[in-house]
Amino acid sequence: MSGWKELTSETVLNALPTDMGNLYRSWVDANPTKVNRLAEIVSETVTMFREAVAVYPWYVMDPDITMVPVSGFRHALDMVIFNLGMGHLDGANSRDRTDDLRITNAPLFNKTLAFLKRRFLFVVDTLHFPCIIDATKGN
Repeated sequence: MSGWKELTSETVLNALPTDMGNLYRSWVDANPTKVNRLAEIVSETVTMFREAVAVYPWYVMDPDITMVPVSGFRHALDMVIFNLGMGHLDGANSRDRTDDLRITNAPLFNKTLAFLKRRFLFVVDTLHFPCIIDATKGN
């Protein structure tokens, strides 16, 4: 793992396109009980990405729960922005084909990790490497 990068509500707000940022602020003003919704979306996404890499015993997890792997940061950020825009900002219809491709590709990070885990376990089992940690047992 090449490193970790922080993903917080502030990170997302700074990354939002101007029009979407304005829509978000208007939405929060109109729905004050939803002020924590962005933080919830960010927390769920960060947790998902951290759990995806935590199953690999050779990765050193960053103890800060706001950190995601650098290699998955852009994907996680895209997922948060997409979920915020599609689920909460009715006016976020300014999406273009690029947005569709980014959100379609975002889950590929986690799917790739799952594939690699299955492949690793198959090789370990097939070649009978007793010295390699079995990632399914959490050793």
